[in-house]
Amino acid sequence: MQLGNDENSTSSLFSVASSSKERRQTALGKMLSKSDEGTDEVLNYSGIVSGIIRRESMQSGWEFSLDNLTYSGSNQNLPFDFAPQLTGFLKNDNDSMFFKGSSFNANAVLVNGKGEYLAAIKFRNKPAIIWISKKIDNSLQDAIAVLFGVIIGMKGN
Repeated sequence: MQLGNDENSTSSLFSVASSSKERRQTALGKMLSKSDEGTDEVLNYSGIVSGIIRRESMQSGWEFSLDNLTYSGSNQNLPFDFAPQLTGFLKNDNDSMFFKGSSFNANAVLVNGKGEYLAAIKFRNKPAIIWISKKIDNSLQDAIAVLFGVIIGMKGN
């Protein structure tokens, strides 16, 4: 994923690690079943998205992780959801931020070590809405925008 196309462009490279919990029908269940209802059904699918965000004009990048990526149902395709609450972090050599629950109408808030709100995202409804503080460095604003783009992309919005 990339934001911009000049020397200040910011891009992300990430992966999704996942696991699934499946229900398998027992031998007794097969004998008693009139049809194959409920056989080999995926109960839930969960994962973690992790990666790096890097600005072209900078040497170091930001590491991130998004936890609680879940999908319940028999289809393992998008959209995923972050439940019960989005958790994760964004960090580099100098700073670290983490997601916390929101006391206002956002699904997740990114805060720094001092507890200051740096950004917020509301992604449960369309369109997704983001807010990023103008008081922080422009490169961090871009990194947060790319991170939120990953969240929106994983949600399938």
